[in-house]
Amino acid sequence: MGKLHALLAVEPDKKGAAEKILAETINTFNKKQDHFTGQLRQYATVNDGDIERFDDEKKAMVTTVREKLNYTETSLIDLIDC
Repeated sequence: MGKLHALLAVEPDKKGAAEKILAETINTFNKKQDHFTGQLRQYATVNDGDIERFDDEKKAMVTTVREKLNYTETSLIDLIDC
């Protein structure tokens, strides 16, 4: 168990970091929903005689909801433990 003066010294830093991460998480869920969706488009020719070909389009997910919540949870738990 840490000393009281040591805990009082780090508490504002941990609180600030947790608030920043929580605000970032709320912003991501409200305004950046495309971070949680991936997409793969594959084009196939209908006629073998077609000259025009398209490349496949692939968009990977930036993160998952579970990863984002775990990241936020870790910082909040660290603050509560302090």
